[in-house]
Amino acid sequence: MSNIKTISKLPLKAGTNVYGQLSGLGRVVIAASQANEASFEMPKLEHGIFTHHLLKALRGEADSNGDSTVTLFEIFPYLSVNVPKSVSAQSAELTQNPVFIGTIVGDIVLAKVGN
Repeated sequence: MSNIKTISKLPLKAGTNVYGQLSGLGRVVIAASQANEASFEMPKLEHGIFTHHLLKALRGEADSNGDSTVTLFEIFPYLSVNVPKSVSAQSAELTQNPVFIGTIVGDIVLAKVGN
């Protein structure tokens, strides 16, 4: 089939409300895949495909406007394109689509990149 394998399942059922475990104003969860999908890893990456692209995004690849900052609203579109693309490149039968859930006011800077 491919070099991809399924990550071990977590002890949470799809649809479990995790918001009660979080605190603060405004909450955002970016999940590696939809509830009906598995999240995949590749041994050569030594972690998941989602994590691979998240790390690349935080290092600056998601800085779509070139302002040397990576924001929450730049990260998710980057992940939404690159994660499914990487998974389908390994196997046309597999899908993995990140999910964004939450409510915040404004954008959040997650990383400063460049000089």
